[in-house]
Amino acid sequence: MTPAPAPLGTVVIVEDDPILLDQLTWSLKGHFDVASATDAERARSLCETDPDLYLFDLRLPPDGEVQVGDAI
Repeated sequence: MTPAPAPLGTVVIVEDDPILLDQLTWSLKGHFDVASATDAERARSLCETDPDLYLFDLRLPPDGEVQVGDAI
């Protein structure tokens, strides 16, 4: 059996919609190490892991406002 290829990098996905989060994770997990969060608090801890790529939902609850800068 052929070993699985090494991941291309690490991706952090921050998305509060569970269906979209599952789809994004599913589509990337074969090629990347994927870490995910559904809220900004959990995302902050994942950002400390120094991933190669971030995918952020800009309108996280509770206010639905776009957060720019030091929000995460």
